[in-house]
Formats: sequence, structure tokens, C-alpha cells
Amino acid sequence: MENKLGILDSKKSPDLDVRLDEVNEIPSIFSCHHPTEAKRSSFQLHETKHKIFLSHSGAEKSFVEQLCVDLERSGYFFPFFDQRSHSLPKGETFATLILQAAKQCHVAVTVLSKTFLTSKWPMIELGEFYKARNAGNPPPYLLPLFFKVSIKDLDEQSIEKLWMPTWEKFHAVDKRIDLGLWKRAVKALSGTNGFIFEQAKPLESPPTGIVYRSEVDYRSAAREEIQRLSPPDLLYGSRSTMVGYERLCQILSSQFVEENETGLLLLGLYGMPGLGKTTMSKAISDYFQTEFGMTRVCRLELSNVSTTRSLSQDEYMKRKAEILMHQKEVLNKLWCGGSCFECDIGY
Repeated sequence: MENKLGILDSKKSPDLDVRLDEVNEIPSIFSCHHPTEAKRSSFQLHETKHKIFLSHSGAEKSFVEQLCVDLERSGYFFPFFDQRSHSLPKGETFATLILQAAKQCHVAVTVLSKTFLTSKWPMIELGEFYKARNAGNPPPYLLPLFFKVSIKDLDEQSIEKLWMPTWEKFHAVDKRIDLGLWKRAVKALSGTNGFIFEQAKPLESPPTGIVYRSEVDYRSAAREEIQRLSPPDLLYGSRSTMVGYERLCQILSSQFVEENETGLLLLGLYGMPGLGKTTMSKAISDYFQTEFGMTRVCRLELSNVSTTRSLSQDEYMKRKAEILMHQKEVLNKLWCGGSCFECDIGY
């Protein structure tokens, strides 16, 4: 979006410093939370830390790392990627962390290649995805990215000829490996609609998915599909906590007015304390974050002008003018930075 974006949330009373999520007497008409729940933190993450699991072999590390960056920029806080400290913290048993994340993820992205199919840990992860999918509660989505490998390479004959000899070597060392499970998991992927990049050889039958030749387009398509299967994390959890979230945000996003001098798009939110202005500003922040990504949406909350009743009228006005000038400086710096942002400001 070429225009910059601002939302002004104005709290009308100068003597009150009220935030909606701190009010337990007045339930918001925009929130489905009960008033007694209002003191919960407004910063929310889904109970599943790693919604997206990026399963791959070492040969595809650079491709997967860029895909991980793309997802992070799109609002996913913790994609499971073995190069991220939040996925595999130092000093902890990595096997336990990998298996737990594989069982709990929402979308299991498997970057399939010949190296993947002949590597121990990627195949262990695939087996866990397959078991979790059959167990339900709810099952994760399996999203295969056929990375320079043919779907034909996943049929019965190819499994026995190309992959089973290597799997048997793993099994000879570790009897816990279930060769039947691996075989069933690979066969299940062959019938799953996915994305295909640079076929290694012509297919005898039409591919189950779209073939991409550009790696950039390939990553972009994968990211969009991941977003469809499991929406990005939202800072304030508005999608799940607000009644009528989509409709309200569509209405708000159509009400911005362009400021003539700067080209800034502005939207003013006015009303008495507790009506839902802050809730709406958080919702629109989440809404634009899903469209523009984490790096282009910033929500800034500027405090009300706090006063004491002992101040004279002149002192109060002077103090108010100082704070408003400071807020104006902050906003000017943000606007000049070219970012898409919205602001919760009270005066």
C-alpha cells in the first residue's frame, strides 16, 4: 500500500486514564469475553507454539531458511525451524522438542527431495506427522513441497527400489524405526495435493499439484497456502476473541480519509471510555498485519494526558500542550519512516 496508515483512538476525558482491557465493570460490545476476564493480557499467542513445522533435509537448508523468513515477515512468530533458538534451545534434548512440535503443529510442511527420503530425522518427522494426522484431535495439514523430486518417486515400486534399502540400514541400527510407518507415510504424500518445483524427470501421469520453475514463485505459493491452512499469529488475538471481527475490520478499513499534505490515511475513533475504541484499534492492527505482514504494521499506544486536580488551569494546559507536542514528534518520525502503522492516542 503506497499510502501510510494511521488510526487515532481518542479518549475524551482528560482526567481518566482508562484502557479497555483493564475495565472489569463495562463489557465491550465488540468483545466476546466476559467482563471478569477483562484483566487478561491483550497480547495473545496460540497455545500451540509452533503452528508451522518446516521439515527438510540439510540439502534444502537455504531454501527452507528463506521460506522461514517469509513466514516470519507474514506474522508467524515461531515456525519450527532447526536454525531458530526458539525451536531448538541450547542445552535441551533436541529429539524430544522435535517430536513434540511434530505432533502439535497445525501445518506440517515437508520439503521432499531425494536427500529427505534418505535421511533419518526427516523421515522420523514424517512418520510423526502421519501418526498425528491419523490420531486426529485435530489432525495437522500435510503440505508436501516436491522439491526437485517426482511424485512418481513416491509410488510402491520406487519406495522398494530407491528408499527402502537406506531405511533398512537405519532400522538395523535403531529397531524403534517402523519401516511400515515410513512406507505408509510416503505413499500418503503421493496422493496429497502439493507444490512441485523443477521436476527431475517427465511424469507419466498428470502431477497432483502445480509445477513451478521459479524458486521465488514457488516459495510465495507455499507461503500463501500455509496462510490459508493456518492464519498467521495475531498480536492481540482479535480473530478468535471478537464477535464480528472480519465484518467490523472491513467496515473500518473502508473509512480511512487521506490527509492532503502528507497523503497519510487517517481514521479517527471517538467515544466515551470503555466503548471499545482500543479494542477496535487492536483489531484493525491484526487485520492489516495479515495483509501487509509483521514488518509493515506497528501499533503505537500513547498514554492519556495525566493530570492532578491540584494543577491550575494554565499549568494543566501547558502540561497538555507539552505532551501533545511530544506525541506529534513521535508520529512525525513514524510517518516519515514510510511504515504502515496505526496509533492508539488519547487526549
